[in-house]
Amino acid sequence: MSKVKEFYKNHIQRDIGLYSVIGSEFCNSWMLVSCKLLETSDPDSPIHPFQILFVRMVITYAACILYVLLRNVENAPFGPKEVRWALVLRGFFGFFGVIGLYYPLMYLSVSDVIVIQFLAPTATALIAYLFLREYFTKLEALSGLISLGGVLLIAKPTFLFGDSANSYIDDKVESSDPTQRLIAILVSLVGVVSGASSLVTIRHIGDRANTVIMISYFALITAILSFFTIILTPSLSFKMPGSASQWGLLLLIGVSGFFMQFLMTFGVQYEKASRAASIMYVQIIFGIAWEFLIWHHLPNILSWLGIIIILSTSFCVFYFKKREDDDIPHRVLDEEEDFDSSVIESHEEFDIPMKKLHKVDG
Repeated sequence: MSKVKEFYKNHIQRDIGLYSVIGSEFCNSWMLVSCKLLETSDPDSPIHPFQILFVRMVITYAACILYVLLRNVENAPFGPKEVRWALVLRGFFGFFGVIGLYYPLMYLSVSDVIVIQFLAPTATALIAYLFLREYFTKLEALSGLISLGGVLLIAKPTFLFGDSANSYIDDKVESSDPTQRLIAILVSLVGVVSGASSLVTIRHIGDRANTVIMISYFALITAILSFFTIILTPSLSFKMPGSASQWGLLLLIGVSGFFMQFLMTFGVQYEKASRAASIMYVQIIFGIAWEFLIWHHLPNILSWLGIIIILSTSFCVFYFKKREDDDIPHRVLDEEEDFDSSVIESHEEFDIPMKKLHKVDG
């Protein structure tokens, strides 16, 4: 028993924050896989992404309201008056950001959807430059352009690669229809831009609103927009899960989503932001592993090239920005302080390496 305690102290406890971030990425990858299974595994009774979002966000909003009321959070439940417009804007951007993550799962593989989200750091930097006048480097601009080449390799449009590029696609995992793939890619890119806009809005709000209040706006607006999208779209309707497996997957989405947020928050409390961000790249490994285990699928050569290009450029931006940021002092949070919602929620809307966001006056 003493050896077990010694091993835990020397190898586990020392890096508990890092292991928590890895656990968070594992839960996030399984949440995406569960969504894809709900959307595609039963052709006769698929559950649309909007319904998945509606159910999930209603539960999230209820939990947020319960939390702020029990904890007597200041300005609950609507937040300070001076930033309510920004909170609403953050909710709208967040809705389109998360749609850009869930909807493409119907037509793209999990690994492709995950890797496209790594365009978000460049998009965030560009939007912050345009609206918050933050510094935008030539490296970030060049990396963004190169990354778009990786997106084209994943999309495989026929006007560039011909019909033969889609002939080796596994229809069980992703669509071989170039039109469907292109639409899914475009929705995913809209999600990246919207998610980045949401992040910049959060940066503008800073610490003027409680973290959970920001999450509640995101959950409420997403639930409302998902509800009206379902009832106003003739081809959509609310469906009860048709089997025990679908009920189980819905439960897994809720449970894995909770533990993803909990482990990410805990991990960032005990680990440096830069080190935590670097390990977030493990999510693509989890995505590919799940695809192989469940669908016996591996990305084809063009997708591999696209994945490598996007991950390489994203890592370069992270690495060189990290070196610049190391010279800037960061405020250390007390245990009783809230962590910024970008840390807690970033995986809900877009899976990207995130750092602690600081208050920006304005």
